[in-house]
Amino acid sequence: MKIEIAENMVYSYLKHVECCRIIQTNWKTSGKWKTTEYDEREARKLFKKLKSSESFKKIFRKNNFDQLIKQAEIDVVGINTAEDSIFGIDVAFHISGLNYNGPEESIRKVFMKIFRTILIMQTYFSGFDKYNSFFVAPKISDRIVNEIKTLLKEAELIINEEMISINLISNDEFYETIFDPLITSFKEEHDTGELFSRAIKLVELDPRRTNGSSSISKQKTQPTSSGKRTENGMRIGQFVQYHMRKLHENGTLTEKDIA
Repeated sequence: MKIEIAENMVYSYLKHVECCRIIQTNWKTSGKWKTTEYDEREARKLFKKLKSSESFKKIFRKNNFDQLIKQAEIDVVGINTAEDSIFGIDVAFHISGLNYNGPEESIRKVFMKIFRTILIMQTYFSGFDKYNSFFVAPKISDRIVNEIKTLLKEAELIINEEMISINLISNDEFYETIFDPLITSFKEEHDTGELFSRAIKLVELDPRRTNGSSSISKQKTQPTSSGKRTENGMRIGQFVQYHMRKLHENGTLTEKDIA
């Protein structure tokens, strides 16, 4: 099973910062689930509005509503029962920065995930007071971020619902909004059952942190000597075996050599 540290981080964020009491990573639909026209009504209306928009009509490509819902997968879903709100978060952790085969495809995929998550939540989690669909990535180029942020404003006008919140959380905002509050919450949290929490606790155990150093000093170690003598780069036993074999192959091995 593949373990994603970023998804585990978002899991902990939803639990400790957003106070979600029900959280699921790698959330998927089941073919056994049945939905009614009433369940799908709001989601279908939004899907049509997005498909008819000049800016977003290519986001879903040739997928219709039913195909989109059947492909449903959300990296992390969290439900805050106290505030009657639900979070659907997709996360991408690309070391060199978000890249889905170039800037244009990256932008398309971000919006496809954000929109699809909203449609899924409207269909399968109808009745909540607040829907939150976020795309989270610690590193994205400024060009892509700026284009997405501009399009997000346009998308909000099309959606035109106070109960629906969409957002891209990346770069500095990622650390200020998600990472830092989560680390702060761990100071009062003693449950280390979560993967990301355990990783942070492991770092905090490093005694060098108290000395103001976070880097590991690399000491050059000299190769240890086994104390065994060598001949022509070979240990004595290897040297004898090598030459005895050569004598045997050449037919010059005598009884005196064996003795």
